[in-house]
This record gives sequence, C-alpha cells and structure tokens, in this order.
Amino acid sequence: MKSTPRTSIAAAATYAAAILLTLLTSCSWEDQGSPVDGGGEEAGSNRNGALSVSPAQTECEVGRQVTLRADYANDPGARFHWRIVSGTGSVNGQGVFQAPLSLPVRSLTSIIQVSLQSDTAKRVFARVVVTTQHPEPDTGNGGSQTGALRIDPEIAEIYRGERQDFVLRDANGAAVAGAVWSVDQGRGAIDPAGRFTAPTSMSAPQESSTIVAAYEGGNYLARVTYFNSAPDEVCFTREILPLLRSNCALSGCHDAATAEDDVDLTDYNSLMHSDGIVRPGRGSKSELYEVLVEKDMDDRMPPAGREPLTSEQIALIKRWIDEGAQESDCPDPNGPLCDTENIGYSSHVVQILETNCIGCHSGSNPSGGLDFRSGQVVQQAALDGRLAGAVQRQPGYSPMPPVAALSDCDVDKLLAWINGGAALD
Repeated sequence: MKSTPRTSIAAAATYAAAILLTLLTSCSWEDQGSPVDGGGEEAGSNRNGALSVSPAQTECEVGRQVTLRADYANDPGARFHWRIVSGTGSVNGQGVFQAPLSLPVRSLTSIIQVSLQSDTAKRVFARVVVTTQHPEPDTGNGGSQTGALRIDPEIAEIYRGERQDFVLRDANGAAVAGAVWSVDQGRGAIDPAGRFTAPTSMSAPQESSTIVAAYEGGNYLARVTYFNSAPDEVCFTREILPLLRSNCALSGCHDAATAEDDVDLTDYNSLMHSDGIVRPGRGSKSELYEVLVEKDMDDRMPPAGREPLTSEQIALIKRWIDEGAQESDCPDPNGPLCDTENIGYSSHVVQILETNCIGCHSGSNPSGGLDFRSGQVVQQAALDGRLAGAVQRQPGYSPMPPVAALSDCDVDKLLAWINGGAALD
C-alpha cells in the first residue's frame, strides 16, 4: 500500500513532463530534482528518516537483474512494498529489479519506490539506468535493424530438467540460420540449434537464465524461467476476480451498469464476452494484460488517479491467461477451518486489503476519503468500527467490497485482528 499523492494537477503535470524528459534524454539524476509527490522526498532520495535503500543509483543491462535492499532502523522484521514509479522493467516483493529484454533506445531510466508496509508515508527511491550494451546490427545503409530480428519465444517458463527450443526469426517470422547461442546469465545449457536444457537439480523455487543469440554483430535476448516444481494453478475466483472487481469493475468504469468500451469485468462470463480482451493461452497478447503494462499513461489501466496494480498482481493475471483463462473455483487454502490465531497487519491484513479493497480506497479520490495504503488510516477505521461494519455488510455501512462480499475466512481474519487491538506490526 502506498501513501496518497498530495500534488496539485499542475504539479503532477510538471512531474510527468520531467519524467518523460528523463526517459527521452537519459539526463543525470541531479538534473531531475522533480518531486515524486508532495511528501517532500525527491526522486532519487534514498533516505527517509530511518528508512533507506541501496544502491540508490545503479546501471543494468537489458535482460539482467539488480537486487535492491531496503533497511528500516536496522529492523530485520521490517516489511516493504516495492513498485516501479516510472520507467521500464519490473520489481518483485524482494526488491529484485528485472530489466526488460530490449529497449527502443540506448538507455531508459526507471525509478523504484520502496515504502514500509506498516506506514507507507515512509518511502524512498532508487534509480536504475537500463542500457543496451550490445552492438546494433548494421543494415549496410547506415541504419539500424534493431527490432527486425527477435528470439521466439522471448519469454519462456519450464520446469527443472525440461527443454525449450529457441529460434531467431526475422520481421516476417521466418527462421534465421547461423546464430550462435549461449547462456549469458543463469544456469542451464543451450546447444548450437538453440535448444535450452534447464538444470536437473535446484535449491530455490525458481531460477532464470538469459538466452543470447549472436548474429551478424548483434545480440538478441530472451529469458527462460525454470521452476523446481509445478506451481499451483491460479485460482480465478479467489485470486483474479477480486483484483478485477476491486480495481476495474467500478462505477463509471467496467461495472455492469457502465461497461465502458463494452467491457464488463464483474464476473467470468462478462469478462470472457467483453470484446475478446482475453485470449486464453496467450497472456502477453491479451488486451487485459496489455492495458496493465501500457507505457502510455493515458491508455494504462487502472487510469491515472487510481493505484496501479503491483508487478506481482499483473504477473498473476498473465499467468492465469497463459494457463487457459479457466473459471477455476479452487478449494480454500485454509481447508475447512479458518486459522484466526496470530493475525498480523503485515502478514495477513495487507494482503486481504490489496486484493479486495485498494482499488477503491486509494488514488487521488479514495472511496469514503479512506486511503487504505496508509496503515494508520486502516487502523483508525478498524478502531472506530467502520471496517468491521463494512466487511460484514451491516446496515448503515457501505458494503466493502461493493460488488461481492469477502470470504467468510477473510472476514474472520479481519475481525480477529480488530478485536486483538488492530496493531500495526
């Protein structure tokens, strides 16, 4: 959860223009000096009281990773939120930044925000300059054919010991012979024909490798992720539908009454009949995924003024589509019993709110004036009874979420946390 921006429209426009200038010119960090929001921290500041991030500034080649580390008052139990404020690439919940496999220019700058889960007003920023270090092929006429060739597939997921065939293709999709294949980063092996074999033994749940096809002076990249064991299937009703209802199926947007652009995201049947925005098995080619990662902020969803989905949530939606976009109704992971012992804010409450509530209770005009990206706001709503009344859909309270109720177990967990004093850990 993140703190609500306090900038005026003019200030926001100034910041957006500054970021665009940064991306187009790769100007130096010191030249930016534009506040990310009205909280007083500048983009590039890596300290906020006892909160810090390191490195605050670094470079990363396309296809590679950088691990950023946050620290709060030397507290090993502190939990953090990571997200991309501007630029390219992705960052996971452990602060590992993944650069994209290719760039339209020689370098782009990404600004990563890290905030405390218990108090998102405390936030700091790091800067990663993503560069293309490989030479661009010469077309013979002084131009560049960057983008004319690509590895197919550019992103692949397999399991340990399995094989994946990679092919270098031209702009027409025809295979290009003569490429020299190698694994530039990560484990595994690739043969001269482009067949990658994942390692047979792994200690981590998953690993990734960068695949390189060298051809006529140019290096073309792909990434393969291999898993230690098959991950559980993404559950539509428990994991995807709450995200869509909380962030997209809102009044004036994609609820049943409005159905903007003929897209209704309130339930599975409406989603699958909404102008073909989901292409089962082809996540990266589905409009539902494309609008979440759109670089043009005017076209990205959720729209400006609302909290963007996290990189983990976007990846979950893509994985659901890749798995076939089924209306899966999975068993409750808690089984027939709901464990309400030792319910903590960071360990339990944050996840429930992010999945079901943040879409309405965030941005420049949060529902009910309550920005649930702030732990203090959540705590106050818990202590004055509004949170319990809303999630139990009691008379006199606006039901939360508005479209469909939380699961009984999620409600019980929230009530256990509230009744235990609603502490922010």
